[in-house]
Amino acid sequence: MDPQTASGLNGLLMILRIGITIYCVKRAKTLGWDKWGWGVFAFFVPLIAFIAIQFIRPRVVWYNYPSNQNEEG
Repeated sequence: MDPQTASGLNGLLMILRIGITIYCVKRAKTLGWDKWGWGVFAFFVPLIAFIAIQFIRPRVVWYNYPSNQNEEG
């Protein structure tokens, strides 16, 4: 492989890596997960992160409502 082809291939792979990172960050944000963690994970291991984010469920936030202590009953 000549240097010009290798350079073009490396540039294409970097663009693909950045695209997958942006997708994973946006998807993590909509699912309620940490954007920065998924961004770093997707940048360093893009293929595994892309596959993993497809199976992640939305984060469930449980709220603790205070009970009404003033009522006698």
